[in-house]
Amino acid sequence: MKINKILRKVNGTIIVELEGFFIERFLNLCKIQGVKILDIKYITPGLIIFKTNLREFSKIRILANKTKCKVRIKKKKGIYFILCKYRKRRVFFYLTCVTIVLMIISSTFIFNINISGNKKVTNEEIKDALKKAGIYVGKNRMFVDEKKAGNIIRTAIYDVAWVGVEVKGTRVNVKVVEKKTEKKDDDKDVPGNIIANKSGTITKIIAEKGTAKLLTGSYIEKGMIAIEGVIESEIIEPLYVPASGILKIKNTYVFEREEKYEVKEKRYTNRKRYGIEIDYGKINFELKQLPKDYVYDKIKKSKTLNLLGKVFEVTMLEFKEYEMKSINRNEEKIMKILVEEYKKYRKEKTQNNEIISNEIVEINKSKEGITYKVTYDLEEKIGVFVKKGE
Repeated sequence: MKINKILRKVNGTIIVELEGFFIERFLNLCKIQGVKILDIKYITPGLIIFKTNLREFSKIRILANKTKCKVRIKKKKGIYFILCKYRKRRVFFYLTCVTIVLMIISSTFIFNINISGNKKVTNEEIKDALKKAGIYVGKNRMFVDEKKAGNIIRTAIYDVAWVGVEVKGTRVNVKVVEKKTEKKDDDKDVPGNIIANKSGTITKIIAEKGTAKLLTGSYIEKGMIAIEGVIESEIIEPLYVPASGILKIKNTYVFEREEKYEVKEKRYTNRKRYGIEIDYGKINFELKQLPKDYVYDKIKKSKTLNLLGKVFEVTMLEFKEYEMKSINRNEEKIMKILVEEYKKYRKEKTQNNEIISNEIVEINKSKEGITYKVTYDLEEKIGVFVKKGE
């Protein structure tokens, strides 16, 4: 069945409209003489539409004359008719053929090297090792040995514990696992302070190491010292330590959104146009034919090839037409949208265990739309460690 569909698309399908008083006789003659017709649809008494191929149409015309029926082609579909349509545009046809051939050839070359998993080892180091293994942009992927390349990278770079090289189409994916080294915490014993990185009213301050400079209920400005890295005593001299502790503040915020009853939405039509963009060095041109009033979204699909030291890029362009249509929404639908937006906003605000309290909701309705306003308090943990003297 799939093969038949493909053949119909290649050879071309005709949608035929037949009108007359002897349609049943016409269908019987088609069956007797083995004329293939598909998807017969009765529109009105004495009028039918069906599909057939180009070869059968000459027979259909003869049978229509016998049965005194009028026959006309309503639509033509298929690759055959597309080629016929552009047969006079030889330049466009030849460029399309050249583009297809170049894309097939270019698909055998490497255009992109994607490296992941590396932190200490730079991409340049890995690319240099890949080049030694014979993998680089512009290399034919048919001659790449993935296992050999992985062994060469491990030998060339000391910090690499394991590497996997995989060729997928025109891309080479390199996954790196680096050797683990123990981190030295240089700031562990360095004296410093906890500084407020936000302003607000303090709801909790506990100094685990050092001295709290403010009390609960105080207002702290951004940049102020909250916990000082010093322990003072009447008996001994001040002892400087790396400050640590818990600092929480509370602020009042406002969430406000407005939704209109009437909005414009983008609706795609079934009309599509296609074009080609070619870029080679300083040469750049685009083959497209669009009406002046055509409003569209442009979708690009590019293929690049390193040709004679220059990048040859072929981009297939698809233009999807759309219309902006006005849509009226009722109060219930708008309220649902606004509540969902606030829930999403609330989730983002509390993803680090922040606490929201004292929520006050205000809903204002007008002729144009609805305004949704929420005033709330947010309690959050703040504070950053800063070395003394910085």
